[in-house]
Amino acid sequence: MFDWLFEGRVEVYAALGAVAILLAALWWRDRRRAWLYAIGVVALLAGVYLLLDRLVETRREQITRRLQAIEKAVKAGDAEQVMQQFSSQFDYRGIKRDPFREMVIARLKSRFVEELTIWEVRIPDTSGKVFFKAKPKGLGENPGFQVRSEFVQDPDGQWRMKTFEVYNLFVDGEVPLDVSPYIRP
Repeated sequence: MFDWLFEGRVEVYAALGAVAILLAALWWRDRRRAWLYAIGVVALLAGVYLLLDRLVETRREQITRRLQAIEKAVKAGDAEQVMQQFSSQFDYRGIKRDPFREMVIARLKSRFVEELTIWEVRIPDTSGKVFFKAKPKGLGENPGFQVRSEFVQDPDGQWRMKTFEVYNLFVDGEVPLDVSPYIRP
C-alpha cells in the first residue's frame, strides 16, 4: 500500500529537490531565516526517506532481488541458490519443487544453460504476478522469451516464485511454450 514510501523513487527525491530549490529562491529574495529552517526540514525529510529506503525491503525490491539471485546462481552453476528463490508451493505444469530441483541440478551440472539474463521486470500490482524477459545462453541462438510468473509470500514472510510460463517473444505471445522437455534430465 505505501511501498512508494520505502522504494527510494526518483520522483519523491525530485519533488523534495524542487521544494528545496523554491525555498532557496525565497530565501535569496528576502533573506528570512524561516526559509532556511524550511530547507533544513526538506533536507531532513529527504534523509528520512533515504533511510526508509535502505532499511525496508519492499515486495517489489524483494522479487527483483530474487530474480537477480537466479541470474547469478545460473551463471555460477549453483542449483541450490537457484532453488532458494522458488516457493515450497512451486508447481510448473504438475512438476513440484523437489523434482524440479533435480532437473535444475542436472541441467546446471551439464552446463546446458550457461547463463541467464533477465530484463524488463514488471510488477503491475500486489497480486504476485510478475512479467519479465529472459534469455538463456547455452540453448543456441534465441532472442529471449517473455516469462509470466507468480510469486507468493511463504510462511517465513519472503516472496518466492510459485510458478511460471514461458512465451515466445515474436510468435504467438498467447500460447505458452512447454519448456519441461528442456529441463528434464
